[in-house]
Amino acid sequence: SDLPGEINKVKSKASATTQFLRANFSNKELHDTVHVTANPQLYRIEDGTDGADPINVQFHAQIQVWQENWHSEHGTVMPEEVTKAALDAAERFPNKRMIVHYLQPHAPYVGQTGLNKLPTEYTSLWGAYRKGKVDISLELAKQAYRENLELVLPHVRELLSTLEGKTVVTADHGELLGERDFPIPIRRFGHPAHTALAGLLDVPWFVHENGTRPRIISEKPTRDVGDKSFDSEVIEDRLQDLGYA
Repeated sequence: SDLPGEINKVKSKASATTQFLRANFSNKELHDTVHVTANPQLYRIEDGTDGADPINVQFHAQIQVWQENWHSEHGTVMPEEVTKAALDAAERFPNKRMIVHYLQPHAPYVGQTGLNKLPTEYTSLWGAYRKGKVDISLELAKQAYRENLELVLPHVRELLSTLEGKTVVTADHGELLGERDFPIPIRRFGHPAHTALAGLLDVPWFVHENGTRPRIISEKPTRDVGDKSFDSEVIEDRLQDLGYA
C-alpha cells in the first residue's frame, strides 16, 4: 500500500484469532485500553457461549461493532463501520490506547471479484477449495483476497490521518494462499490454528506518527459501550458467516 509510515515484519504469537487473543490478553488488566472490534470471537469466549475457559482480560471499555453493524447480506462488518466506531471511541476516550480490529481482508470477500465470481454456498471458501469442491482458479481467489485488503486500506488511512500520536497497523495472523508446506510440499490454505508457518506468523508492523502522543491514563473499566446480550445461536451464525466452523 501507499500508507504513510515505516514498515517492518514481526512474528505473531498465533496463526488464528482465538489463539492470538489467548496468547496476548489472558488474565491481563488493560485499564488504559479500549477494544473496538468487528470480530465476535472474544465476546463468545468471555461470555461462555462456547464452553471454553474465559480469557479474563479487563479492558477499560469494549465496543462490539459486530452487534449493531452486522451486514446481513455480506455476512461481515464493513470497514467504514469500524472506522466510525473507532473515531467515536477516540473522542469519548481521549486518554486511552485503542485496539481497533477490522475484519477485512478476512473472508467473506466483498469486493467485486468476491461478490460476482466466487461461489456463495460454502461458509469456508478455503476449506472447500482445499477439498477440490470449488471450481475457480487460485489466482481468482487471490484477487478476491487482495480486493478485500484494498477495501479496508482507505479506512485505515482515515484513522492514521485523524488519530494523534503513534499508530501501528498490524494483523493477528496471516493467510495461506496456496503456499507449499514443509517437509511435505502440499499446498495450504486459510489460517489453521497452531500452525507455525511463516505465511501465518509473519505479519506487518507498520508505524505511523501523527503529532504529539496523548497522555494515557489507566482507569477502572466502564460498562461495555452499546453492549447487549446475544445468545449463542446468533454468535455462531455470525462466526459461520466469517468461515469459522
